[in-house]
Amino acid sequence: MTLAVQRPTIHTHVYLVQRRREEGQPIGRPKKLDTNELEHVYEWREKGLSYGEIATLAGEMFGTDITRQSIYRYCKEGLDA
Repeated sequence: MTLAVQRPTIHTHVYLVQRRREEGQPIGRPKKLDTNELEHVYEWREKGLSYGEIATLAGEMFGTDITRQSIYRYCKEGLDA
């Protein structure tokens, strides 16, 4: 006897996303850098480092694999906030 695993339907997914929004919880993947690490990124950018240089430096200092595109997005979000 094989038990069939039910996959969530699109309606279930939409409901879960709506509920997370109502509760003020984030939707999607977690950020690679925490707020303390982001402060360093913003400082480096203000000092004139390129997004690629910041990505390399962040990778070495924080032990994470992060791209220059992610650094660009974080800096853009930081300026908009």
